[in-house]
Amino acid sequence: MDDFLKTRTGELKLYICEFVGRNTNMATGKVTSIYVSHRLFSAKNKQDAETFARLSVIHDTDRYKDENGDLNSAVCIGVKSIHELENGWDYITKKSHEDYGYDLYYTELSTDLDPKSLLNETIKMTPEAIDFKEECDAIEQLLLMPEEDVFDKVTLFKNWTIGDIIGHLHLWNIAADETLNAPERFQDFITMAMGGLMKGGSHQALQKEYFGDKSHRQIYEEWRDYYPKMASRFNNSDPEFRVKWAGPDMSVKSCIIARQMEHWAHAQAIFDVLGVDRVNGDRLKNVAHIGVTTYSWSFKVNGREPIKPKPYVHLTAPSGVIWEWNEPQEDNKVEGSATEFSQVVTQCRNIEDTSLRMTGHAANEWMAIAQCFAGGKETPPAKGARRKA
Repeated sequence: MDDFLKTRTGELKLYICEFVGRNTNMATGKVTSIYVSHRLFSAKNKQDAETFARLSVIHDTDRYKDENGDLNSAVCIGVKSIHELENGWDYITKKSHEDYGYDLYYTELSTDLDPKSLLNETIKMTPEAIDFKEECDAIEQLLLMPEEDVFDKVTLFKNWTIGDIIGHLHLWNIAADETLNAPERFQDFITMAMGGLMKGGSHQALQKEYFGDKSHRQIYEEWRDYYPKMASRFNNSDPEFRVKWAGPDMSVKSCIIARQMEHWAHAQAIFDVLGVDRVNGDRLKNVAHIGVTTYSWSFKVNGREPIKPKPYVHLTAPSGVIWEWNEPQEDNKVEGSATEFSQVVTQCRNIEDTSLRMTGHAANEWMAIAQCFAGGKETPPAKGARRKA
């Protein structure tokens, strides 16, 4: 153990950091149990130790290696149950000294909390993260095939391959995760990314710069391993907390719904090129809601003033229930399938390729230019351009 540590630190100057963790019921937000994790870190000072500790708890440790490729965290001392806390907060310091013979520098990050009181809490959670995960699960199940060349199939979305789409989704998942959990890293990323895109660089070039020589299959496997952990982090976050993005700040809830929307929209091209009929669930309401609430944006991004009043929207969910938005108006409305509405607002289908029914000038103009995603103006696909193989 001494040799192991010396190769990374040069000396046995170590810090111990502790965290209170909560296990919660994902549906209710009720705390079901708690634990305290203590980690031993090699660091130059207390501040560095606390920084490393927070990063390792938030993300996979292997993402935080030093310039030599060595982990910042030297060794994890252990996990204590709530019952062991009755022995006092310095329990782990004593245990570490007895087990390893180290004189430890002890940083206390959570000693101001009463762990037992946490069991009576109901934590603010973001259940939309479960919808995001299920959307990703659907893509993961679709691509459970051994053929490497499946990722080289060219889709009808701007001639992107399936591999391009997965790389795009994974890259911006990482960005969303970092804006919540590592905002400084996000700021560095978004500065780099937008700098390239604003100069005319492509999303594929950005992905190449970020992922290097990794194959489409490798990136897919990283995406598959990453999104469940990301969903858990978002689910355990306050839905009203504000995070940065390329445009205006938004709430955690809006951020993860936007990630669900992008996965749902891009996945349509994958379902289409593979000739698979898509089966949607009622989590689609999040996508439809974005479509409705970006009514004004659809006009503004096209340099037009939004037509008032906003149309009444009456949609049939995949389950058969009815979803409604805005004030009922017989002469100004959009009616039909929630799936087809979502396909139009995400520009996966031309309005003429659907059976949606529009009544009134505002409804017809909106559906002809609908764009529920951020960025510059995008032209909806031509009639028949996006379809199942």
